[in-house]
Amino acid sequence: MKIKELASFLEYLYPKDNAEEWDPVGFSLSYKNMLVRGVITCLDVTKEIVNFAIENNYNFIVSHHPFLFYEDLNEELNTYFYKKEIYELCKKHKISLFSLHTNYDSDKNGTSYQVAKFLNLFDSPAHKELKTVSKYAYCFKDNLSVSELAKAAKNSYKIDSLATNVSDLDAKFNSFCIIAGSGASEISQLKRQYKIDLFLSSDFKWSDYLFYDQSKINFLEIAHLQESVFALDLARLLNQHFPDLKVKTINHISLPYKLI
Repeated sequence: MKIKELASFLEYLYPKDNAEEWDPVGFSLSYKNMLVRGVITCLDVTKEIVNFAIENNYNFIVSHHPFLFYEDLNEELNTYFYKKEIYELCKKHKISLFSLHTNYDSDKNGTSYQVAKFLNLFDSPAHKELKTVSKYAYCFKDNLSVSELAKAAKNSYKIDSLATNVSDLDAKFNSFCIIAGSGASEISQLKRQYKIDLFLSSDFKWSDYLFYDQSKINFLEIAHLQESVFALDLARLLNQHFPDLKVKTINHISLPYKLI
């Protein structure tokens, strides 16, 4: 199978038209007519992942976040100069870079749904999906506390700390929304429309914290690596449809900083 054929399959599942206008999903670097030797699914394209691809003969990396965002390649490589070495390595070894971002997030079984699955929330007998107008959020009814959700997140993502503005960690809540990525813009709307008790999201800014505090919006913040569920789900799909394809998931990532 050629790389362009596999890319077409992925775009059939997650059409480019479903991505946000600002989101450059698809190829950042392509050798479309080459045969697929192996696929790596991951959250971001890093030097470590590219080196692994080179050493193990993978030539197609499918990431959640696009490797290139700017229209001008030189501007991107000069601004985020760590990318230059990665880009040159991929060119030298003819590794194609492809992404599924907001076109994956907006799928009904996209990132937010996969986070709920990864946290084993569907195992709860009280779990019931709550339909909303949001295409990015997964909302549900249950009877859970922040401490229970935090324990699930820490165990699943192997992280030590989370952020919340809830004072009583053992208080039970009944309605929840998971919004993968930076979901601040949707939280306000969902709170007004559906009176959601608790939001699980990530990457808040100071102004977001202030807004939630003043508006009495409860949150549990998980770092952006919550989106690493993408790599697991995509690998599952590829293995299901192409059982002979060599697929490697690299989702055991750590935060690119430490708390001191």
